[in-house]
Amino acid sequence: MAYRCLRRVRHNNKLYKPGDEVEMGAADAAPLVGLIALETVDPDPGEKEAGGFRAKVEAAIRALDWQGFQKDGKPATTAIAEKAGLQKVSAKVRDSVWDSLQKEGFVAPEKPVQENPTA
Repeated sequence: MAYRCLRRVRHNNKLYKPGDEVEMGAADAAPLVGLIALETVDPDPGEKEAGGFRAKVEAAIRALDWQGFQKDGKPATTAIAEKAGLQKVSAKVRDSVWDSLQKEGFVAPEKPVQENPTA
């Protein structure tokens, strides 16, 4: 199966850089996909529905409340990983998914305004 490197990966004594494509079996790729070092090049058309990695990150971002976002307005990678049940989400992946969501019109939830009950 074809995979795209998200980080430097060594496979069969060859070093692949981020963006390079590499062919390997699913058993060899599984730990690297779990470490967010690889992603599938030609995902199954149903991958988004089946819960692919990017789909999990997107769903987690959509489910975050205002506390899951940083001061710069981006979702926190630790909050995404926790919500999605993933070991780690890189800032690069977060930024890619976040940019896509913003292009669709998604906005971060705002902190609720607390009304002064004594006023």
